[in-house]
Amino acid sequence: VFDTSDPVEHIISTDGGTTFAASADKDFGQALLDLIQIWPDASSADTNDVLSFWLDYSASTLKVVQWDDSAGLWLAAATISTGIGRSVTYNNFSTAYRRSDGHVFVIAFETDGSPNTLKFWDVNGTGSITARTNVLTNIASANTCALQVDTDGDLYAFYGRANFIYYKVSSDSGATWGSETLYSSVSEDLTSVYADPSPNVPKAIAAYYSFSDSDL
Repeated sequence: VFDTSDPVEHIISTDGGTTFAASADKDFGQALLDLIQIWPDASSADTNDVLSFWLDYSASTLKVVQWDDSAGLWLAAATISTGIGRSVTYNNFSTAYRRSDGHVFVIAFETDGSPNTLKFWDVNGTGSITARTNVLTNIASANTCALQVDTDGDLYAFYGRANFIYYKVSSDSGATWGSETLYSSVSEDLTSVYADPSPNVPKAIAAYYSFSDSDL
């Protein structure tokens, strides 16, 4: 929960969502500009621990921080990468969770300009952050991204480029990426692309927002 003046507040439910209570606050900086995505921490022996992936807008830094459920607090954040694109228009990073092994995959654009590079990481807890092959490297007019894992464990990286949505597929956890495939057929004034965040979806699918038409 966050608003225009307060840092992000972590609240928790232990009864399936019937009630929520505030826990330890975590200052995620400029709440309206920072982006946060949360997944289970499969690397932890405590199945109630979670990982928060956090694009710190003020520092242009992508981080991951663990919620230690038994201690009831957020631990120190680990840096995934510095120099990540800052944007109030595009969603410049995305994560996806693979149910089979609990790894979280992360993509993020290096800049908010052009040309741009879409980076990729494999994360298995705050102590295991591995950079793998870029989805894109020094590509003009590239922005906004979304990541998805299908039931076979294949990764789908969707991104905007020159007013169209494209995607690439990796079947080896981001070591290599296939050729670019066109996803949207009409040129749009794109600001955001979204993919189903559910782990291991049966079919990869994305939605995107057209700013000029105000259409999803």
